[in-house]
Amino acid sequence: MQLKFGSYPVVIASSPEIVKQILRTHDHVFASRPQTAAGKYTTYNYLNSTRAPHGPYWRQGRKFYLSELFNSKRLDSFEIVLGKKYFSVSEFETSIVTLDEFQEMLDELFLLNGVLNIGDWIPWLEFLDLQGYVKRMKSLKEKFDRFHDHVFGEHRANKEGVKDFVPKDMVDVLLKLADDPNIEVKLNYDSVKGFTQDLIAGGTDTSATIVEWAMSELMKQPHLIEMATEELDREGGCALVIANMLHGFNWKLPENMKPEDLSMDEVYGLATPRKFPLVAIAEPRLPIHLY
Repeated sequence: MQLKFGSYPVVIASSPEIVKQILRTHDHVFASRPQTAAGKYTTYNYLNSTRAPHGPYWRQGRKFYLSELFNSKRLDSFEIVLGKKYFSVSEFETSIVTLDEFQEMLDELFLLNGVLNIGDWIPWLEFLDLQGYVKRMKSLKEKFDRFHDHVFGEHRANKEGVKDFVPKDMVDVLLKLADDPNIEVKLNYDSVKGFTQDLIAGGTDTSATIVEWAMSELMKQPHLIEMATEELDREGGCALVIANMLHGFNWKLPENMKPEDLSMDEVYGLATPRKFPLVAIAEPRLPIHLY
């Protein structure tokens, strides 16, 4: 089925045969995302892994993730967020950005990458920015630029004058790759920003969204909580986030709220978060000394 979205034709995969043709037979043709304002302004002109066109740059980025960033040794050293205080809890603490501000930046990033921007589909209206999305994208880019510049500047200062410097975290690795003249596709400063933004956004907001939706489904169907906690008790617990939450606490909805009343509405975006944040009451189910 073919439709017309503004000035562009759009193909709807309406049968298993067509899906196979798109995802398997001709996957290299359809692998790239459309070029949109969100890609231009929020992913450094398509220089991160999610927006980069399929080709040498994208393949090289994927290779970096697998060989340089996601091996077990590197994962143990990822301290850019967890081991280093780049975020302050309140506005009175000294930091480049507060934790609440950074969460708002991530929320805006995921939202703007999922909106239907009229200018993307009708190019001759793009300059009008009828919905105000492009203005918000440019503002968001400036905020991430300030954060990245601060982090990268600190990392460059730490290795200044150090002979045979050994990268300590993902930013060090990416900056070292950007200085490597022998890589297939040269990385620039914006490339490092794009890949860093991918890792931070993917490791924070995406994970939190998944946990919130999973807990929402469990609160919607309380019998699943009983089944899950019984299994965890038999198996001796689990290291996963949701498993720990179920193993350590009994969960219920706020007073006078029934499972069928729990809204499962969502907000369309890159990560599709809940429209209304989940509110649940946790009560300890284990002896106090085990917490």
